[in-house]
Amino acid sequence: MLRFTNEAIASLRKTLVYVLEIEIPALILYTYVIFPSCRMVLNYNMRSQGYAYFTDANIGSVFQNIWILLTLIFIVLLLGFCFFIEIVLLMAAIRYENRVFHGLRGRCGGAVKALFSPFGVVIIICSFFVGIVIHLNLFITLLQSIGYVQIKDFIADKPLFTLPVGLALIIFAFIFLRTLFVYPLAACEGVPLRKSFAVSARLMKGHYIDSIGKFLFVNVIVFVLFALIYLVVMSITVLVVIYTQNIGLRYAVSQTVMDTANKALIFIYTVALVSVNMVVVMILRRRYADKSNEDLNLVSPDVSSRKRKTTLHQVVSAGMLCLLIAFILLNNDFLHNFRLQTGYDPIEQKPEIIAHRGNSFAAPENTLAALRSAIEEKADSAEIDVRMTKDGELILMHDRSFLRTCGVDAYVSQLSYSQIADFDAGSWFSPEFRGERIPTLRQALEFCKGEITLMIEIKSEIGQEHDMVLRVMRDIEEAGMEKDVIVASFSLEVLREVKQLSNSVVTCLILRFAYGNISGIDYVDMFSIELKYVRKTIVQNIKTSGKAIVVWTVNDSRNLSLVRDLRVDAIITDLPIRARRVLYEGAVTSFLYKTIAALTY
Repeated sequence: MLRFTNEAIASLRKTLVYVLEIEIPALILYTYVIFPSCRMVLNYNMRSQGYAYFTDANIGSVFQNIWILLTLIFIVLLLGFCFFIEIVLLMAAIRYENRVFHGLRGRCGGAVKALFSPFGVVIIICSFFVGIVIHLNLFITLLQSIGYVQIKDFIADKPLFTLPVGLALIIFAFIFLRTLFVYPLAACEGVPLRKSFAVSARLMKGHYIDSIGKFLFVNVIVFVLFALIYLVVMSITVLVVIYTQNIGLRYAVSQTVMDTANKALIFIYTVALVSVNMVVVMILRRRYADKSNEDLNLVSPDVSSRKRKTTLHQVVSAGMLCLLIAFILLNNDFLHNFRLQTGYDPIEQKPEIIAHRGNSFAAPENTLAALRSAIEEKADSAEIDVRMTKDGELILMHDRSFLRTCGVDAYVSQLSYSQIADFDAGSWFSPEFRGERIPTLRQALEFCKGEITLMIEIKSEIGQEHDMVLRVMRDIEEAGMEKDVIVASFSLEVLREVKQLSNSVVTCLILRFAYGNISGIDYVDMFSIELKYVRKTIVQNIKTSGKAIVVWTVNDSRNLSLVRDLRVDAIITDLPIRARRVLYEGAVTSFLYKTIAALTY
């Protein structure tokens, strides 16, 4: 295993610079040309079909449109084709080293011709997924710029989905290993595409465990090496920052340098990871061919040659390095703070603090005790969840079932309020809250009137939406709190109906992801987005339209500082006191010194 690793690392050292000469232009091309073009085509097609945006609230209807589906298929095939060409060039870089651009036209032409076969579409689709892995960081950034559904959360909400997903992953891994050598065979050895699938399967026969072991071992080695490099770079950055006296400049320097170092190291790590895995593929291909006596005239990467770099090649390498530096600096989210550091005030923006589920860290969630705690801890607002019982009473409850908070295995919609009224909603949290009851919405409004504003999230079952909206609005009007509440929902139709009933009530759309011009929804006054999906572009888009943005659920000091610096309008938190301290005090200084202390003690 060590001999194999040494061979792979030696080959990586020789070929990394040539891989970078491909990946740096590819990164810039994807960022500024290909991805924007794909988004432009998708946006145009969506507008032509009458869709300005899609979110988790309307994604079902969007993807039932045949033209939008065809557009997405076209984009996948286009990206798959681009990734296929890139992979061919990467394989050539590893195989031919500094002669990678020699005969480039013929090599790419031959690769494209290979696609015109029954297996062409298969290899393009495979290339799409391989390309996602190669540019994983770029894809994550792209998805996070619009928000995206967290797959693990979806699976966690649907335990029965775990088995088929697991089986699908196992099948995908098997197919991936079985076709592992298709690219080097077709791209570098001139083997016809159809034949390369059969040859790859023969070469892999009996070597699955060995291949997995070698891939894992080499990847762990590369990860450890880059983790050590990352730690050293971050340590040097922190030590430089502590000698910066001005607090605004200190913050700007720390964020700019850390963001730049992060992007550079992640890019180089990704390139190294791609390179070493392709080297492993090339070496395994040769070894397994030797063992199986498969005569393909296969050649492994030449790790012993010492070809002298030409002056032209050195100029190209220097130019690529300058391009990478320029790209990282131009895409640095914190660089503007460095340029404008004299006017930066880290505590200028003070988002409103909304206590989550009343104040669920200090008292049982969605109870009057929790609301009392939110008032005592000086939260600006309290968020509550409302569901409807079988007989139409509105109660404060987050889950569909009473099992977690009351120990009763029944759904809210199955029981009348008289059956629910005596449930103990406090003992699960702490003995001191034994006997705490589930309040109605009317009781909560009465309790909070004149004390704190409420964000009321409507949680309706299918078919309840209209009735729930009418009852919620009735209770709000009877309490005289139209201007002291925010009505929130995942449903666009619910919020549309709320606005139709009362234009003075503030509405809030809760999102997991969004694409397109969401700020143009006229019956939504604010947007509530989960912390992990919030990005600067989303915040700017929403705030520019004159609407507000709320982020949930933010508890630790680092994330509180982050959302404050993004200039969001409000945060939902389980810890109002901590949130106020971080949002209103010099959290930047605290964060820096804690980081320094963690690294130096």
